[in-house]
Amino acid sequence: MNILKKSTSYYILLSLFFLFFSINANKKLALPTINISKQLAASNFNPEFTRIFSLGQKRLLSSLLWSKTLLESDVDHYKSHDLNSWLFLRFRTLMTLEPNFYEVYLYGGQYLSVIKDDLNGATYLFDRGLEKFPNDYKMLYHAGFHFYTETKDFSKAKNIFTKLVKQPDILSKFPMAPKILARIEEKNNNPDAVLEILKDTYNRLPEDHFLKKAYESAIKKILEKAP
Repeated sequence: MNILKKSTSYYILLSLFFLFFSINANKKLALPTINISKQLAASNFNPEFTRIFSLGQKRLLSSLLWSKTLLESDVDHYKSHDLNSWLFLRFRTLMTLEPNFYEVYLYGGQYLSVIKDDLNGATYLFDRGLEKFPNDYKMLYHAGFHFYTETKDFSKAKNIFTKLVKQPDILSKFPMAPKILARIEEKNNNPDAVLEILKDTYNRLPEDHFLKKAYESAIKKILEKAP
């Protein structure tokens, strides 16, 4: 009987030892971290397929898909130039479902341009956004800024900013827009156009505007350099 008790106690102690060892081993064992990029993990469907099988609920489906996209968005740069980033494909599906989805063009274009560095995708969105909303000052400004700073397409940027500065309330919303247009003309070695833009903007600004003196100073510098 004593031998049986000792044997049982021995097995209990041995079991407790192995249990304790297993728990501590699991705590100390560093398991490898597996990171799968969103580019590989994201799922996208053919836009036309999605549109056909939306069963008349395109607006509802696009709203749900937009919310899902915002939650899933990542910050990894897309280095290819093939219009195949998962986020661009998602935006294209949204455009197919709801062609007048303003936020997709405006915010999607900015996100691809600045965060994802997918310049081709951003250009695609901004080009179509300008087709849908040709006089929207936000679309004009951010599209023009994309072409001016990111793609260095100064010809395209000039056309956009030329249209933008003619907006009646542009100086209250984007007072630096004329200055960007002036810089583009300066790159084109067109000092007369630069001076005209600065003078026109200066005259349109209220007397107490914080940029009034900056424009005045810029005008004086050009006049001083004039022959």
